[in-house]
Amino acid sequence: MVQQGYRHCLGSELKRCKREVVLCDVLIASLQARYQKQSITSSEVMRATTRLCATPKGNLYEANRVTHRLITEGFFLTREDSSLPDLYIRPIDWKDEEANAFCLVTQLEVQGMEFHRTDGVLYVNGLPLVVLEFKSTVREEATLAEAHRPVTVRYGHILPYYKLHSSCFSAPDT
Repeated sequence: MVQQGYRHCLGSELKRCKREVVLCDVLIASLQARYQKQSITSSEVMRATTRLCATPKGNLYEANRVTHRLITEGFFLTREDSSLPDLYIRPIDWKDEEANAFCLVTQLEVQGMEFHRTDGVLYVNGLPLVVLEFKSTVREEATLAEAHRPVTVRYGHILPYYKLHSSCFSAPDT
């Protein structure tokens, strides 16, 4: 993964509340850097972060659809200074791959109603986009179905409902 431009770290090395799934410091830094030329303010960055991290209303399918649209298509952010045009926020730069921060986090511990340790989570600009479940190749009972079950049942129903820790929304350093 390192050869592909991904940073790797262990979940235990991250300084975060175990209820956090989004890497807020990375997301904030990414938005600040990406919209620096448009003079994005700290509070505008926080509003964009809040919108990206909010759990949309509706059933799981609808919530995932809305989140997918925010990440892939972006959204308008009203500026504090009304004389400036709204910013169109795209959390991932689809045209310049090198402008994004890729990270593979292994053994990420997440505490919700239950404790879970994911085998791997692929992050782009602090947003968790892919959950990986690894199985042993030497165990006969380690099937694809056994790997699929935790991802679709356990993580699919639990992760969208984790609340973000308040440290995500403290003012970023500028």
